[in-house]
Amino acid sequence: MAVVTRVARVTGVTGVVQVAGVPLIGMVPVVGVVLMAGVLGGVRHVVLHVLVPLAVLPGSSMTLYPPGVYANPFSHALFPPRAHRARMVRMTDERHDQGQDRGHDERREGYRGTGPGAITPDGCAVDLYARLPVNDEPEVIAGAVPPGASLLELGCGVGRMTHPLLDLGFRVTAVDESAEMLARVRGARTVRSPIERLDLGERFDVVLLASFLVHAGSLDVRRGLLDTCRRHVAPDGCVLIQREGEDAHTNVPRERPLGTDGLLRVASATPVAEGVDQVHVEYEFPDARWTQTFLSRPMGRAEFEQALTEAGLAVDEYLTEDRIWVRARPVAV
Repeated sequence: MAVVTRVARVTGVTGVVQVAGVPLIGMVPVVGVVLMAGVLGGVRHVVLHVLVPLAVLPGSSMTLYPPGVYANPFSHALFPPRAHRARMVRMTDERHDQGQDRGHDERREGYRGTGPGAITPDGCAVDLYARLPVNDEPEVIAGAVPPGASLLELGCGVGRMTHPLLDLGFRVTAVDESAEMLARVRGARTVRSPIERLDLGERFDVVLLASFLVHAGSLDVRRGLLDTCRRHVAPDGCVLIQREGEDAHTNVPRERPLGTDGLLRVASATPVAEGVDQVHVEYEFPDARWTQTFLSRPMGRAEFEQALTEAGLAVDEYLTEDRIWVRARPVAV
């Protein structure tokens, strides 16, 4: 029996399916018909799904996600979460990404990066982030949420936290706007999209906004990030947010080791607009050097909590003594 290797195209009105790279079904009007192969009890089976864009059919085990989603084509009832890593189908259309139509090389204004390898729109170097060590973030997260929770990770990068969270038993949907970053993620359902424009039409037990993203230089982007958190968190769920340290913009320059042979240096934090600093960071290893420049808006506790309030969220608990990690809850409307 043939195994479907990929979905070549699924658009709002047409679909093309290829088996081993050869078209199996030509242009199919109105809906995309997708055949997907799995392994059950050692026997290969083919599962037929009729997909309606942006909808879940009653009784179906799969959602047709918007463009750019890498979705597990089978329900957890068919394959346990740790067993489906290779059974992924990518669905794309001419836009390539959910809510994203920027050119591949376009950068976010005020953000840039240098060094070997691909650089993302916000100036992150993919090869650098693949080297960065995992700190205590997965343990902080695991200690603040129910075991095995469904978790939406916003800004997953190369999966530095994704992979430990999967190992801890969480069901992770990982989101990033960089295809190069997402290519490094293994074992999670992945979605390519700018976070501030993400709308999966789903709710999660936990929404994770780490990497100090809440300090985006643009107020519109910050509002969009928090709105995305509120839009995707379950009514009884929580949002985990990683803030900057309170001296992040004043204790400059500073440096700290990265792993066994690297060095991170925050070289400067220069005001460039009212309430916004341009931060320049350098990463040095024996065989490579990277830099990243980005915009960051410092927020004290009161301003941070007000931003949450405007998004329909409220602080439930500061999880660490330095108040960098925060658990927020949705406010009932």
